Order: sequence, then C-alpha cells, then structure tokens
Amino acid sequence: MKARHLFLNSGFLILIALLVGIATGVSYKPRESTYLLLGTIMALSITRIDFHRMKSKGKKGIFLPILLVYGFSPLMTLLPAYLLIKNQDFINGFILMAVVPSAVSLVAFSRILDGDLELALSGTGSVYLASLILMPLMGWFMLGEGISVFSLVYSVTLLVLLPFIVSRILVFIKTDERLGEGKKYLTNILFFILVLNIVGAKRSAFFIGGEMILAISIACIVKTSVAGTIIYFTAKKLGMEEEDARSYALFGSFKNGGLAVALAVALFGAGAAIPAAISIVFDMGSMSYYGFLFKRYGKNF
Repeated sequence: MKARHLFLNSGFLILIALLVGIATGVSYKPRESTYLLLGTIMALSITRIDFHRMKSKGKKGIFLPILLVYGFSPLMTLLPAYLLIKNQDFINGFILMAVVPSAVSLVAFSRILDGDLELALSGTGSVYLASLILMPLMGWFMLGEGISVFSLVYSVTLLVLLPFIVSRILVFIKTDERLGEGKKYLTNILFFILVLNIVGAKRSAFFIGGEMILAISIACIVKTSVAGTIIYFTAKKLGMEEEDARSYALFGSFKNGGLAVALAVALFGAGAAIPAAISIVFDMGSMSYYGFLFKRYGKNF
C-alpha cells in the first residue's frame, strides 16, 4: 500500500491519533481548536447536500433521529452505567451524555462512512431543535439541575449554522471540483488533528484506576458500538436503504461529548467529565469498527 493511501483510510488515521494522544498528551487550546476543526470538517462535509432530496426524507428524517437520540440512546447509555458504576460523579457524567444531543460531527461521520448525508443533516437539525426543550426537561428530571441552553445555542451556531453558510460559499466557488480526491485527504487529516487534540487534552482520564477505567470503557462501548450495531441490523431487517441504516446507527450511538464535558465541569466539577472524556475516545475509535461493519454487511445480509 502506498503511503498516500493511508491518508484515505480514516479508521487508520483515527487509531494512530488515539495512540499518540494517549502516549504524549499533546494538545493545543482544545476548546477553541475543536470548534475550528469541527466547523471546518462540517463545512467540507455538507457541500454535496441535495436539499430537494432532504425534503423527501419526510417524517422518518425528522422524528426517527429524535427518537433514537432521546429514547434509545439514553437507555443504552444509562443501563450499563447503573449496572457497572457506583461513583455518583461518574453516574452524573453518564446522565449528561444521555441528555445532550447527537454529535454535530455526525454529518461528517456519515460522509466518511458512506451514510445518507441529507438524512444526517435533516436529522441533526431536528434533534438540536428538540434538544432545546428535551435537554432541560430530562436534566431536571434526572439530575434536578438546569442545563444551560446558552451552551447549546453557542455550539449550534459555531458548529452547524456557520459551517452551513461557509458550505454554500464553497459550493458557489466549486470547491468539490477544484479539490477532487484532495478533499478526502484534507478531511481525514483534519480528523486526525481533531482526535489527537481531544485525546491529548483528556489524557489524564485514563489514569484513574484500572477497574474503574474498565467499567467506564465497557459502558462506553455499549453506548456507542453495541447501540449502533443493534440499530443498523434492525434497520436493515425492516428493509431500509443501506445509506439510511448507516446514518440511523450513528444517531443512536454518537453523542455530543464536547458539550457533555463542558456541562459536567460547570454543574458537578471535573470528576463528572471523565466518562464523557473517555467516551469521546471510544466514539472516535468506533469509526474504525463501523467502517469494518458496514463494509462486511453493507451488501448482503
């Protein structure tokens, strides 16, 4: 395999970024750089959105993502946490992961994993609108604490609204035609830097004790990989298109870990942020898993 082909393998790059980040702790202004990198990736990822097709997604493209993010995903997040973890700070961290919306990077993940981009975009929009009501309600019900709507609006503005505007400019100047295959190289390199920066900033989360790390890790695997796998095969059994099944799997497994970390620190302190910090690592690492899963079962099932 030629060296340049490795830059087209997003799973390989993410794995290397995980290992380097844990080993070195390298990071630079993780909050600011995360917004910049994710915003850029989002803008590049949604340039090929077909808005006529997005409208055709109908109710399934609007309500099913909300049901997955705020129904199925919280169940798969909290069940293993309550079974395996006794520390209340960590439990609070998992509750916050349950009530935050899906990751805004899900659109970019859908592009990399050949999911349905229009479904990912329309679903993300509906989820974030619903979260304005569901986040405070679920947070109050499970934690008795208010959740900052300002943090959500701020994240949506920087990571959804602005990238959308930029993407229209990129379409106007025909960026896709100009970059060609180079666009995927650029996107994968940006993902590499993003993962390296996030993992490096939260490296200390991996040194809190072997048993607790194992328990949190198992819960994170269930939340991400197991949940998504269940949704993927269920969608295929129900006769949904392959691209739709892939995107729905992501909706049921990828949460906004950055927002969960920020809310955990603000409401409960750094201890409650550890589960979300570790979950980010498994979220990024699961990209390799989903790449294998979709390739293995994408044609015949």
